[in-house]
Amino acid sequence: MSVDGFAANGIVTLLTDFGLADGYAGSMKGVLLKSNPDLIPVDISHTIAPFGIASASYVLHTYCQDFPEGTVHLTVVDPGVGSARRAIAVLCRGHFFVAPDNGLLSMALGADRVYRAWEITQVKPPRDSVSATFHGRDIFAPAAAHLASGGDPADLGLEAGDITLLEEAAPDITPGRITGQVIHVDHFGNLITNIRGDLLQDRDPGTILVKTGNYTIVGMSRTYADRESGQLAAYVGSSGLVEIAIMQGNAAHTVRAPLGRTVEIAFREKRERA
Repeated sequence: MSVDGFAANGIVTLLTDFGLADGYAGSMKGVLLKSNPDLIPVDISHTIAPFGIASASYVLHTYCQDFPEGTVHLTVVDPGVGSARRAIAVLCRGHFFVAPDNGLLSMALGADRVYRAWEITQVKPPRDSVSATFHGRDIFAPAAAHLASGGDPADLGLEAGDITLLEEAAPDITPGRITGQVIHVDHFGNLITNIRGDLLQDRDPGTILVKTGNYTIVGMSRTYADRESGQLAAYVGSSGLVEIAIMQGNAAHTVRAPLGRTVEIAFREKRERA
């Protein structure tokens, strides 16, 4: 079944905050393969910070478009499980996203945010009934399997209209100042912000000040390797967002910046040489 040109290729990526110590992620993969043994589950990460919706939104954004069109992205970070929040399947740019409607897809949809969404209300759970606490296994995985096998999204439920988007997906921009926040801390302790690098493209890197907590970084670097060992660096990372790192160190530990910490970018006047 083809909807708006989507042709399922059988690949299902998995991104969750379930951790690696339990069998939750394995249960979801089992449901996928029990539904269709030809599906190809691809683990992205199961170590998103618990309930870290903004962090998961960022991580999903970094990899989803690297997969071929026809891929289904199954993403479950769901602090509202069992509540009135919707379960949704969203088609955007040749990919399906299956997730709770809590803002997880904010960054993956891109700047234009052109999409179609269906509310998932009609799936057959793998067990006798739907668990109130494990929708990943009982709702999201069966829906992802259906779509990855070429199923019609209309079989899952009615079209959903607009979906929930995170307010923190975009920074606050005022004359001479950009105020954002830390949305993800990666494995190396680098702080990823929600400030797009293209907002700085017309500025002299040496005039940019990046502030967080009691720390101020003077000037933008091309990469963290432009600084001496132990020095803080601000630069535009591979995802196109401003990041803060320490050369051969852990910025999250040094700056003590949790998710949600404010990051402010200001601009100073360029001094002319005498």
